Amino acid sequence: MGLNVVLLGWSWARLLQKKSIAWTVMIIVIKYAVLLGSIYILAQESWFMPLGVALGIGSFVMAALLFGLFDRRKVLGKIGSF
Repeated sequence: MGLNVVLLGWSWARLLQKKSIAWTVMIIVIKYAVLLGSIYILAQESWFMPLGVALGIGSFVMAALLFGLFDRRKVLGKIGSF
């Protein structure tokens, strides 16, 4: 888990510095490949519940969309106040 956090921090730092987009894309692709591989392996277990995973991922996506929507309004409100 520690390695994942370090790689995530490193990749976000590269994204924010706007250096070598190829490295950033490669890191994102590798992370999603690992995620999908992990889900595939876990899906073969008897205790794995696909509905629970779908609800968890769906709730994460909805939360990210709502956060983006509200954060956009807050940023646009500050821009309009200048």
